[in-house]
Amino acid sequence: MNHPIEWRTASPLWNAALENEGDGRLFQPAILRFANDTFMETLEETLQANPSTLRDFVARHEQWDNEDVGWLSNANQTPKKTMKLYQPAHGRFYLIAANLVCRIPGLPDRVVDTANEEKASFVLRRRVTDGDNGVTEYGWVTGGEQLLFQLELTFQSDLDASSDIPANLQQAFLDKKHPIHQGATISIEKENERWLIKDSENKQVYAIRKEAGKLNVYGERRGWAPVSSGEVLDNEERLPLFPMNFKENDQPRHLLTGFIPVASRETYQASPRLSPLNVPGAQLQSDSLGDPRFAEFETSVTGAINLRSAVGEPGNADSVKIEAEEGRGILLFICLDFAIFIEKHLPEVWDAITDRSWSGAASAPKGIFFNTLNSADFVTGVTWVEALEAAFDQKEAILAGGAPTEGSGIAILINPLTIQQIRNAINQLGILQKIDTTYQLNPAFEGEVKNALGPYQKPQGAADPVESPKLDTDNSAKYVIRCVYERPHCKGLFKPVVSRPSQPFRLTGFFDPEAPARQLNITMPIDTSISGLRKFPKKVSFLISKELRRQMARVEGLKLGSLDEGDVRDEDSGINLGMICSFSIPIIAICALILLLIIVNLLNIVFWWLPFFRICFPKR
Repeated sequence: MNHPIEWRTASPLWNAALENEGDGRLFQPAILRFANDTFMETLEETLQANPSTLRDFVARHEQWDNEDVGWLSNANQTPKKTMKLYQPAHGRFYLIAANLVCRIPGLPDRVVDTANEEKASFVLRRRVTDGDNGVTEYGWVTGGEQLLFQLELTFQSDLDASSDIPANLQQAFLDKKHPIHQGATISIEKENERWLIKDSENKQVYAIRKEAGKLNVYGERRGWAPVSSGEVLDNEERLPLFPMNFKENDQPRHLLTGFIPVASRETYQASPRLSPLNVPGAQLQSDSLGDPRFAEFETSVTGAINLRSAVGEPGNADSVKIEAEEGRGILLFICLDFAIFIEKHLPEVWDAITDRSWSGAASAPKGIFFNTLNSADFVTGVTWVEALEAAFDQKEAILAGGAPTEGSGIAILINPLTIQQIRNAINQLGILQKIDTTYQLNPAFEGEVKNALGPYQKPQGAADPVESPKLDTDNSAKYVIRCVYERPHCKGLFKPVVSRPSQPFRLTGFFDPEAPARQLNITMPIDTSISGLRKFPKKVSFLISKELRRQMARVEGLKLGSLDEGDVRDEDSGINLGMICSFSIPIIAICALILLLIIVNLLNIVFWWLPFFRICFPKR
């Protein structure tokens, strides 16, 4: 008879979970937190000595000034922040713990039959709020092929030529942000009708297929993919669970635990070209990060916000935190960045700027945006349209760090500006709005820019789904863990058993300001006898600074009574140097030194520089 199988929290926590039956923790995998490198030994000792004390290791939100751990009952819980998991460098180690049980009286453990290729593992899921659709889970998918980009058919001759990578093919990959190493090789698989580029230096394999008149380049698929809460994706990354055997109430138990790779967050940080999630197109439109054009515009706005804050308020000299000359230089680059953005993403508006008029319908979004620029004064008698064109004309000189050409429009606009004129130029454009004492992007101006840009269209040939980082660099991202039990030989009969989600948590970076400090202990030799020091491995040295050496000299040979009375020597007035004490010098090093001195003495018969070899001058 096949009994229903389900996941429960770690069995030593069942009594505590039953006391708080309403919060569902009985069915959640538990996250255990340890604060030492010997966490596995600590877990083993706890399970063998008193399993019920495992509740003292349940993770909860903590920070450096309030280190906290242990099970909290419903009565003691307060509205809490999302739990943070810190890195091993912070002295924190986390395990996921759960029991796989048969749902019959006594809830006996289900033994994972590894000989029959059964597998127990856990998966990391990212939780994303999907507007009106609630929360969607995304699983990290690895393996399989993903379309990266396309090449022109003219590259086929280069692929067929030899096993070496031609320079133009290397450049094409570099232009697509997928550089390949010079030592990579090309092979032809005629049976599969594809070319393979194997780059062992970058640990990448690219498959190229001729499809629909193009050469499609495929790479390994890595990214977040939406998944139903009770399912597991075929290529989803599974992290291992390992068994811990112990006895509870004289009954054998089989706890499954796994190490949560918090440090993996740093390994898989996103580069700027990667998307944090593979989200639908409609969601991209409502997310400024999903439109790279507007993200580029926001970079320029950040400069305007900082400049406007720095030039302060009229009539308040203390609020001005910048010199006029420095402000003019910043404003110059804001104009240039804004002009480059319009020329690149809004060519019709840029044509109107150079022509000084909009030829289309005045009610068109691009026309409205142009009229805003053309009606806003940069300085008296000069509009923002004229200022942007003048900055763009001097692009090469400005980017090269030189001064604008003498007599050019931008030189006339920028050089004489005062703090008040810089302040007015930003205010007149209406790009920012003031809230209390801070400035931010004006929603009205933001709307004009977005309307002018229109819906974002993915570049032709771009990969779908978009490649994405494993763990998001944004510290606000929330994750959960689910345990998975799979029986591959019964795939048609039994679906994978997926647990309920663990408590949500965030993964912290290495330099998180709330992270606890790791305690460091440096153990100096206890047995300082010759035989004791010989126990150290070869080449072990102890570095002693000059300050510590002087302190050691002051107490050398003193008795404890003298120390209690403060009777110590004056600081050592000898040579102001530190020391490196090496107690286990290899015999070959001594022989090499003797041989060196013999050779130097022999050579001194011919050369005269031996005294300089032997005299050493101390350096402070």
